[in-house]
Amino acid sequence: MIYNILGSLFVANDGEEVRIPTPRLRAALALLLLQNSQPLSIDGFIDGLWGDNPPKTARAQIHTIVCRLRQALPPDVRPLLTAGQGTYRLRCQPGDIDAVRFSEALGKARTAVGGQGGADSIPLLRTALGLWRGQVLCGVEAPFAVAARVRLAEERRVAYEVLADLELDRSNHTAVIPELASLLAVHPYWENIAARLSLALYRGGRQADALAVVGTMRRRLADDLGIYLSAGLRDLEAAILRHDVPAALVPVR
Repeated sequence: MIYNILGSLFVANDGEEVRIPTPRLRAALALLLLQNSQPLSIDGFIDGLWGDNPPKTARAQIHTIVCRLRQALPPDVRPLLTAGQGTYRLRCQPGDIDAVRFSEALGKARTAVGGQGGADSIPLLRTALGLWRGQVLCGVEAPFAVAARVRLAEERRVAYEVLADLELDRSNHTAVIPELASLLAVHPYWENIAARLSLALYRGGRQADALAVVGTMRRRLADDLGIYLSAGLRDLEAAILRHDVPAALVPVR
């Protein structure tokens, strides 16, 4: 089975798309997938689908939703959607869920920064970032989806930071500059990306451009958000001015 949630919900079995017919069933499936084969309590199910305003018939509706979802799945997958003592679980194989593959790749890559295995982690992380097809669970409207989007978007941001650090560890500063600049244009308040872009420019012999990145971020934060530049970025700016940038100045988050 293939379950993709890093974009609109997409399900396939043996290369054939599996149609999940209604928005409520798609939301229920997505909520189960986010458990990564762990049990989900009925109360958790209700809270995920309705938040603070569940209908009085919520428990009965959950039972009906799960029954209909089971019927929408391929016959060989239906037994994997099970009910326990006040819980439901969808058992998935390792690698079935794109978000899980992404998170695992990020975890491996983070341990490789500044050590062995970084070269192998670069293509692994690039492949993982390529799994994203748009907004997480695009089209799924339920309270749980909001939190899932925030959490996974944060993981994606960290993945770009780790990728930049892996490339910078290998002195690929020139190659990474266009990518970081494009990313910063889309996410203009990502200070950690600005820090890595500034560092790459400095290591590429472009001190003035490196300082300009920091200056632009300082003005943007002050004018748009009314906040100060982070201490880490200020430290990097000072180090660039001194021509004394330690290799470990930019932290991995």
